[in-house]
Amino acid sequence: MGMAPTKKSIGALDPALQRSLHLVGASWHRKCYQETVHKGMCQRAKARYDQNLTARRGSSAIKSSVSGTFTRSQSTPFNKNVCFFCNEAATERNKLHEVETFNAGSSLKEVIEKSDDKELKVKLCTAIDDGDAHAIDIKYHKRCWAQHVTNVLRKKTDMPETHSAAAEILLEGSMPSMASLQTAYVSIQMANDVQEPNCDRRQLRQMIESKIPDVEFHKAKRVNESDRVSIKASKDAAISMADDVRKDDNEDMNILYKAAAVLRYAIKKADRWNFSGSFTVTDNQMPKELYSFFRWVLQGPNTSLSIDQKSAQVNRRAISLAQSTVSSWLSDRQVSNRKSNALKQTREMPQQLAIGLAIRQAIRSKRIVNMLHGFGVTVRYERLLRVETQLANAVTQRMLLNGNVYLPPDFVHGKHVYFAVDNIDFAEDTPDGKHTLHATAMAIYQ
Repeated sequence: MGMAPTKKSIGALDPALQRSLHLVGASWHRKCYQETVHKGMCQRAKARYDQNLTARRGSSAIKSSVSGTFTRSQSTPFNKNVCFFCNEAATERNKLHEVETFNAGSSLKEVIEKSDDKELKVKLCTAIDDGDAHAIDIKYHKRCWAQHVTNVLRKKTDMPETHSAAAEILLEGSMPSMASLQTAYVSIQMANDVQEPNCDRRQLRQMIESKIPDVEFHKAKRVNESDRVSIKASKDAAISMADDVRKDDNEDMNILYKAAAVLRYAIKKADRWNFSGSFTVTDNQMPKELYSFFRWVLQGPNTSLSIDQKSAQVNRRAISLAQSTVSSWLSDRQVSNRKSNALKQTREMPQQLAIGLAIRQAIRSKRIVNMLHGFGVTVRYERLLRVETQLANAVTQRMLLNGNVYLPPDFVHGKHVYFAVDNIDFAEDTPDGKHTLHATAMAIYQ
């Protein structure tokens, strides 16, 4: 830097190093001091040191393997941030999992003792109790745990013969493929220290046919799949089970068919609902059998719900489904008519009419109303126009009967009435005095 050495504070250094530097009267450049105590540079120097140490351990491990003795320097030091088995860190697809139970630690100890893996024994010796893997935060990949622990514990000390293992699989009712049996046979050979384990499918098939009685081979539907293997006993059991399931399904379908016939008859004998200014439905117009059926479907066999609000919601939904079913109901004549493909609604319910009036009042779209009518949600657009005309004629008739004053149908003559009157003014001040509104609203209470 072209600057003379200066004395700096050395409080951050090791005490022994501080005394040595004081004795010799050491001084340094500012840049040299920064490079020496820089945190990032210290971490990189430590990483280089660890790499050199690992390389030296590898070379010593090779020498030890030649001599036939195992030393601690041959093993990789335990690192709780990588997999205990493969020494690889976590990735996005292959995440690390931590040993969290005592049973998992006991299984790991049993496997290591059984496999006599000296490198894993050295890693496990880091814990005070070699059965408590949770104490040293051992982590693993799922695949590594399955390969080194689960699969090892499943293997028996005395491996069964190929035909007996295959017979056990077939007697359980499974239908394994020849490819899976070939893989199992090769794994059995490897477990029994067979040199260059290999097996031809043709030879394996001949072996299975000679050792297992009543064995059958079924060709797969796909060309790239191998044949399926089964035995006659399991096939007969599967056929019997399928027959029982089919009988149960037929009984359930018969029950539902009878229930549908009962509901259709209840709808047929119910009175038709006609709009007369009110959307109220009586019990004679909506069958109680249909309402009860949908309520049982929604809430199950329970007769009551825990919350009254929830029960009210179920009641509304059951009524809605019942009204939709009644409006979509087809008579026997419509069902037997083969000349017409159209499905016309023969019964009108309050829900469909009310939804149609609300949609017309909100958006006044004929296309939307007719589209929803196709789904059975509303009545046709022409029906809405007729209903509006009917309402207007009813209001006019009421006004003519009461001196051009509209009185509600439930108004009773001869009783005192109370009025609430207020003015309604819109756009009072305009440049030309036009397009203004001055009206009066009146509410009658009796």
